[in-house]
Amino acid sequence: MESQSGRFVFIALILAVTLVFSGSAYAQKTTCEAALVNIAPGEKQIRKLRKEAESGVAKAQYELGCLYRWGTGTGKDFSQALQWFMKAADQDEPAARHEIADMYQHGGGKRQMQLVAAGLEQLAVEGDAKAQFSLAMMFMSGLGVDKDEAVAISWFEASARQGDINAKARLAGMYARGQGVEKDVDRAFVLGKEAADKGHVMAMLNIGRMYETGISVPKDIEKAKYYYRKAAEKGNRIAEMLLAILEKESPQTESSSTKR
Repeated sequence: MESQSGRFVFIALILAVTLVFSGSAYAQKTTCEAALVNIAPGEKQIRKLRKEAESGVAKAQYELGCLYRWGTGTGKDFSQALQWFMKAADQDEPAARHEIADMYQHGGGKRQMQLVAAGLEQLAVEGDAKAQFSLAMMFMSGLGVDKDEAVAISWFEASARQGDINAKARLAGMYARGQGVEKDVDRAFVLGKEAADKGHVMAMLNIGRMYETGISVPKDIEKAKYYYRKAAEKGNRIAEMLLAILEKESPQTESSSTKR
């Protein structure tokens, strides 16, 4: 059961961080500047953007982070900005990684990241799956803590055991590459498919690729197209391209194999 006192301490830390970062420490809007120009700050548009971000669209996650970082239509909220940037960065959105680095380097960011890490660790120890995943990401990148891949993996595993799809997707990639763990493509497939079937876009792309190439599973072009299509529907450009190639090379059969 989640500790209310722990939650309170963490919220207090985040509020302190927010106050520090809501000042004039940033003179420029870095990579967010171009994104903000193209985002209408109206309530309806922000709701639409949030819905896309919550469904796993990396670009929307990054843009929502920008809104929170600079208070465009949302009010400034450092913790929310960091949360969405980290989700987008986990899906290989380079602009999100840039924003995280910039937040860390400016305005006393190092100390504030340490406070965030301390708060996350308290929640992670209490069993909060989202905090476990976020803390793992900080250990992977060295934000607010000493970089430690082994510790990061242990928190990813803890979060994945509780069903967090971001942790499952991240671990799937690590097992597929043998990054920090013994290479295990079968475990990569199981974890990746669980995340893909729950809506994680990059996991959809990766599972589609595994079906297309026959890695860990029998080659199945129709299943590959199914996962590419699901990822493309969420705005993944790579999936759109791969799907187009497969549709051209192997037109969909009448049975339309969308069975997983």
